[in-house]
Amino acid sequence: GSGIEIHAFQSVRELKRWARAFPEAGRADVVMQCDAVETLKILDTDEEFREVVLKDAALNLQAYSQRLSRRRPGPGRRRDPVQSVAVRRMRQRDEDANGPFAVLEDESWKGGEWVDAFEELADHLMGLLQKEYR
Repeated sequence: GSGIEIHAFQSVRELKRWARAFPEAGRADVVMQCDAVETLKILDTDEEFREVVLKDAALNLQAYSQRLSRRRPGPGRRRDPVQSVAVRRMRQRDEDANGPFAVLEDESWKGGEWVDAFEELADHLMGLLQKEYR
């Protein structure tokens, strides 16, 4: 065998419950979040999840197509229209268990090709500066 085990869970709660029930299975080297919405905050804010589920220097692979908008105040608390753009991101956990994830790759699908998010932001800012100082 390849020594690779793959487990899929429908919720963070299920995954944490499984990790506690079967600690001998070990913590994950890679956690992939493949979702209809951005799931970045789960790993960034849930310390229990990071401690129970992830190995040191674990990779986090993300593929999603929508970003959640902030809820509007008032009746029904509807969400703003959802931006839909394919995104793939790879991050690595810092050796410090409570440290941040380092972004290794962050790309969006635009105009029929994968575009590096950092380059796209730099190009956008350069355009704004050039427009401002012409």
